[in-house]
Amino acid sequence: MHRPRSREVSMNPRDYPLGQLVEQYVVKQRALGREYHYEQITLVSLGRFLSMQSAVDLDSIQFDAWCRSLSAICINHRRKRQLIVRKFCLYRQRTEPACFVPDIHRFPHPVDCRPPAIFGEPEAPSTRSRSSATSPCCPNTFAALPRRHWKESISAAPSTFRSPTMWIGSCRAS
Repeated sequence: MHRPRSREVSMNPRDYPLGQLVEQYVVKQRALGREYHYEQITLVSLGRFLSMQSAVDLDSIQFDAWCRSLSAICINHRRKRQLIVRKFCLYRQRTEPACFVPDIHRFPHPVDCRPPAIFGEPEAPSTRSRSSATSPCCPNTFAALPRRHWKESISAAPSTFRSPTMWIGSCRAS
């Protein structure tokens, strides 16, 4: 039986460093009307990373190590996660002026992702074999999209564009 995915991340503040601050930050942002699901996941994963490193607090060395652990993620998504942590650190700096805040100038610059391209089944194998030149943002960008998904995404397209398998170039990490 399929269960709907919960929008809440299990977040026991005692499980990782900065847990109580992360919980306060997320609750405050949600009180302002923001969803903050992705931000919560990012901050909890940072906290778990700090606990695996046996770190008590976030500093430049731990932040750099965490950034290196994100090397498989698309540059734009990596930057987004780093910005989330920076915003959290700025929030934290209001009550702890000496805390670490990452330097935004050391974050990777955003890159343009290649626009998505939709191919029918006949063109897909030849295009896929020639796709060695991928965007700098997201290597290995081609993925097969099952029929149940492409129907929703191109429901407005004329029927001549529909086929059992659609190949879509997308911005995904390898």
